[in-house]
Amino acid sequence: MRRSMTIVAGAALLLAACGTDDGDAPGDTAATPQPLWSAEGLPEQLRTLLPEGADLPDGFEPGTTAWQATELPDGLDPDYPTPGALALDLARAADADNLGMDTWETTTRVLPDDADENLAYVAVLSYGYGDDAVAGRDLRITITRDGEDWTAGGAEERFHCRRGVTDDLCV
Repeated sequence: MRRSMTIVAGAALLLAACGTDDGDAPGDTAATPQPLWSAEGLPEQLRTLLPEGADLPDGFEPGTTAWQATELPDGLDPDYPTPGALALDLARAADADNLGMDTWETTTRVLPDDADENLAYVAVLSYGYGDDAVAGRDLRITITRDGEDWTAGGAEERFHCRRGVTDDLCV
């Protein structure tokens, strides 16, 4: 009986995550998920497609801030042997103090550039913040290879907001 309930609950969550709303405006929490293994799908966080809440006070609507330039986390090495090694260290540096405490989950993704074998992109997606305003954060980094080593370059971040976005900040 318990196993059947677990399967039914899992199926319900899967169906809920596979909704087909066509909205795709910036900050639209019901946007259609982008394909994985694509530049558009790299920073997708399906769990942060926040439900429009009956439990939210009137006037609040979950949303996502625009991408903004940010600094790389401290503690990164200058060079890495693979994009994956860089991604794991980036995730560690970005959420080392919070994972399991104020952050529920961190996911890393690496996408090689189709046109340039010396270019790739890393996303560190953090979700489940123990914060009443911020639900999660996406960190997107461009990485380059010079010889055998990969190096982190420019970084951008955006935040998923529980109650809404005002002036690109979570309410």
